[in-house]
Amino acid sequence: MVTFNNDIEVLNYALTLEHFENALYKALIGLNILTGTEASYLATFGQHEAAHVTALTQTIASLGGKPVAAQESYNLPKISDRTTLLTTIQTVEDVGASAYLGAAGFIQNKDLLEAAVNIHNIEAEHAAVWRFTLGMPSAPDTVAKGRTPDEVLAIVTPFLQASTASQADRNSTTGSNTTTTTTAPAPVPAPTVVAPAPSSFIPRRLGQG
Repeated sequence: MVTFNNDIEVLNYALTLEHFENALYKALIGLNILTGTEASYLATFGQHEAAHVTALTQTIASLGGKPVAAQESYNLPKISDRTTLLTTIQTVEDVGASAYLGAAGFIQNKDLLEAAVNIHNIEAEHAAVWRFTLGMPSAPDTVAKGRTPDEVLAIVTPFLQASTASQADRNSTTGSNTTTTTTAPAPVPAPTVVAPAPSSFIPRRLGQG
């Protein structure tokens, strides 16, 4: 069972996920599969993920901690069509949103809690947009649900493991040095763990702050 001894460990957990999401968005943008509004969403949301990485890195350092570094490569799925791309990013964003909510109860500093919830809100908005593009309910639950760190890591660990794919195969698939495998993940079922609800959930609309 995953536990956190302090806020820095919680923030590094979040940063690990944000590094992965940032790498995924960069790889998907490089594929040039989406067009129009969907391509615009991908680019904008990718900028958000990069900003999350920067914010978390700076916060951890300001608290005297050592920010976890991004991996040199990730085990990303091989993607060649719109549906697979959208399904992949929707799954990852759903998990990302539920990860922040599931970790909220571990955060001791109220200022950090507010910042984490603000990022959670943006991740949830990303997930809602991608769900909509797939014809899925944008907001499937009346109450937001979280995943425990163990549940999150069970889902994302395959992405964090290095692939044995050749460099040539990686470059031809993603246009970058990011590793790939051959299948995309199936949509992840709705989580069942409800995180403790902090008293200071601060809503923020997309693009603010």
